[in-house]
Amino acid sequence: MATGLACVSAAIPGVTDAVMQSESNGLIVPAGDVGALGAALARLWSNEALRRALGERARATIAERFAMTTVADRYFRLYMNLLDRSAHAGS
Repeated sequence: MATGLACVSAAIPGVTDAVMQSESNGLIVPAGDVGALGAALARLWSNEALRRALGERARATIAERFAMTTVADRYFRLYMNLLDRSAHAGS
């Protein structure tokens, strides 16, 4: 996704809830469904406009959600939350 290429993924946790939204920034197929995977790949192969649009939105998604400053801020907030909980648990 970060390279700006259209992606096809299986509908598994971690992909569908955190990264990809089908038809928005990639194509998602049912896990284990080889026919659906083949159909999605054929669809991308035959539709340059769709490939480009999904690729551009995929790259934007990664840039927005996983930029170094964004990820660092999430970790900082997580650590601060854990420290706060630890301080309150000891009182």
